[in-house]
Amino acid sequence: MRDPHALATRAVRLVASHPLGRWVGQRAYRAVARAAGAALAPIPGVTAVYLAGSATRPSRIDPGHSDLDLVLVTELGDVEEELRMREALRRRLRAGRALVPALHQADYVDAVDLSLLRRFPNAWSMGFDERWERLAGRDVRLSVAPAIDARQRRLELLRRSLRRWTKATVVLRDPKRPDALRNARRLYADVAAAWLEADRLAPLDVLSTRAGHPDASRRGPVALLGAALTLLERFALEVAPVGAAPFAVEGTPQSAPDLEALDRAAGQAGLGPVVVGSRDPCSTDRVVFVRAPAGCDAEDAVARMTRVAAASAPGGWIDHPVLLTAPLWRAGWLLDVPPFAGASLALASPDDPPPAPTREDLEAILPVLLVERVLRARGRGFRLRAASDPLRAAWREVRSLAPALEALLDGGPVVFRDAPSRLPGEAELLEATRALSDRLHARYPAGGAA
Repeated sequence: MRDPHALATRAVRLVASHPLGRWVGQRAYRAVARAAGAALAPIPGVTAVYLAGSATRPSRIDPGHSDLDLVLVTELGDVEEELRMREALRRRLRAGRALVPALHQADYVDAVDLSLLRRFPNAWSMGFDERWERLAGRDVRLSVAPAIDARQRRLELLRRSLRRWTKATVVLRDPKRPDALRNARRLYADVAAAWLEADRLAPLDVLSTRAGHPDASRRGPVALLGAALTLLERFALEVAPVGAAPFAVEGTPQSAPDLEALDRAAGQAGLGPVVVGSRDPCSTDRVVFVRAPAGCDAEDAVARMTRVAAASAPGGWIDHPVLLTAPLWRAGWLLDVPPFAGASLALASPDDPPPAPTREDLEAILPVLLVERVLRARGRGFRLRAASDPLRAAWREVRSLAPALEALLDGGPVVFRDAPSRLPGEAELLEATRALSDRLHARYPAGGAA
């Protein structure tokens, strides 16, 4: 039986392929967002409902592709009250998604944590006061957004750009796919906007002209990714200087006996070695990295990578091999939750590990990631189309990653906790999330210096 959500999405994309259909679809998204805000705001404990992302700009909505990124601000008492709010939110989201496939997720932040979110925002929450749109409820945004430490901001924008890059190979595997050009343009716009510290929803022509690629809108997917990599290399060299010492890592390298074909394809393309890492040492979510030789031109490396990507296994764990040139390899500690991605790369390639970050950079980025753990642990339960178990994802955020980040910040030994065979219940995980929030407020009191 065909998935009705997939059929509905396909129908929306077909209608939106015509100018009038696109215009109608963009306004329909806005109407659905307002209706969703009105439906979610009455839930007990919800103070306000906001819209984030591309849907805040009607002209940037891509019907059938864009999601509705809803964020709730809550004022909750005890865990029982939070559990009731979460259950009511789940019910209403499921009912909404039965009618509108784009309505499949909602994040929420408790009002008590807004001071942390503003002081240590990630790339997602940087626009809270300035760009998010209130749909319903009492507005808690500030008229003037607080200043963010410049170094912290640049590191976070580079981290987001590197994470975007790790998803780019799906374009290279089949550049003729209907959505390849759209994905390549989005990647280029994201990287250019981050490097320029500009609005990522600005028109592509505006961003590309400022970034030195005035012909970007006329380029194909592979050429666009090459231009994006050129900018990303420049960004990494400017922003991510590293210390002299590599990561000290103990553990067992990931084994990957099924990489022979990919390794052979990389060698034939003049790339390699192929390195297997994991997103962090407590995760089985492995990532395949294909290194480019030092001095390799970015656009040439991307062109070569198309041959390597064609040898990957769609749908398998090597679905998205990631191309890393020398500047990106040096900034590898920012690929995911630093420094664990870098530690994984060091473990996978002990003869040539990426250098470790400086202590100053760790102190700039680690608080951002700790606040992110609070936000992600709460929001993960409401991504209704997520493939992973939301309780397992929440456990990883607050019971494994967060303590390791805190230990690293304190200069102590980092110990990861493996997930137990039987995960704690939702109430226990919420208690752990609240305890993490309390520790962060004690470490970074409101009004204190970062």
